[in-house]
Amino acid sequence: MKKVLIINGSPRTNGATSQVLAEIEKGLKKSGISCVDYQLNKLTFKGCQGCMGCKKLGYCCVHDDLSPVLQELKNADGIVIGTPIYMFAVSGQTKLFMDRLYSLIDHDYKPYSGTERKLLTVYSMGNPSENAYVNEQNRVKDAMKLVGLQETIRLSVPGNNVYEYPAKLSETLMRQAFTAGEKFSSTL
Repeated sequence: MKKVLIINGSPRTNGATSQVLAEIEKGLKKSGISCVDYQLNKLTFKGCQGCMGCKKLGYCCVHDDLSPVLQELKNADGIVIGTPIYMFAVSGQTKLFMDRLYSLIDHDYKPYSGTERKLLTVYSMGNPSENAYVNEQNRVKDAMKLVGLQETIRLSVPGNNVYEYPAKLSETLMRQAFTAGEKFSSTL
């Protein structure tokens, strides 16, 4: 059975990012994909410490709640990363996670686990323009490609009322998220 890790970089457990990720997961499961969820805000972890131990050993030398996630990521067929956009960038939780992915590449910048794994990204934002943060989204795409993850689907969720909690998302958007999960499963 194919396995997908779902990484939620939002601190809001019932916000737009979390709700969209839940719908994507339903679509994946309907397609027979095994899913493992991680809520980054519930983990205790640090960013990359720059020790370069990963280049000698092939794994991150920092031992914390993110260690098993990084290990599981090496064997996953795909990954879904969801994050809100805060101050023109991914959430702090997502940034720390991404920094630790440096441990997945060798000293020649080649991924330890190959380059064929797939990535689905979700970006929620208050800005009503879907393309307002395309530079940040492309930066994430490039960083993920470096560690061997190819972005096959990108889902932007613009115009969220950040004061509305839990988030109230349209049925159309939720159907779109479910369909994205089904479509992503066919790329694995």
